[in-house]
Amino acid sequence: IPGTSWNGAIRADIRDILSQIGCSSAKIRELLQCWFGYVDVSGESKEEEPSARQSMVIIGESVLEGGEDVPMTRNKINRFDSSTIESALYSEITHCGGETTLDIMIQTGKRGTKGENRKYALALLAMLRLVVQDLGRGYLAVGGQTAIGRGVFTVSGEPVLLADGGEEIWKEAQQQLMTVIKEKKVLEEKEE
Repeated sequence: IPGTSWNGAIRADIRDILSQIGCSSAKIRELLQCWFGYVDVSGESKEEEPSARQSMVIIGESVLEGGEDVPMTRNKINRFDSSTIESALYSEITHCGGETTLDIMIQTGKRGTKGENRKYALALLAMLRLVVQDLGRGYLAVGGQTAIGRGVFTVSGEPVLLADGGEEIWKEAQQQLMTVIKEKKVLEEKEE
């Protein structure tokens, strides 16, 4: 599973979580741009002076190991008399079972920097913990055909979330998430 697929699904789940807790659409857009980066191209030629921010999230590719392929063939149904249409067949192969590892890394910026970047990185860490819970419970599906049950994952065992600082980092991360959600303006990029 490419990291870009994970990135899109995680970003969409974060957007849903933020809207469910009452964040405005402007606040959600600002936080997503802060966490996942953006490129804003301005000017006539669309190549002059692009304004950009690098993503704080780096997601690795996940390789599915084990499991089995299950071929399926579906018929198209005539909507008027509920009969099958002879020439309309669709075949696909779905991969079921198996295991994979999802690696997500958060970068806080230049080594040794503290303050604003750390605050937003910790808030993102707390948000990713919620996303992992959604993923493990089957609320977050990844890939195509999710409406018919494809792309649903379960967590085998307890998810391993590693962060420098041990257990204290999670309490601080939750506090920073609440702080960031209540702020009026999100971090302005001032790095040189």
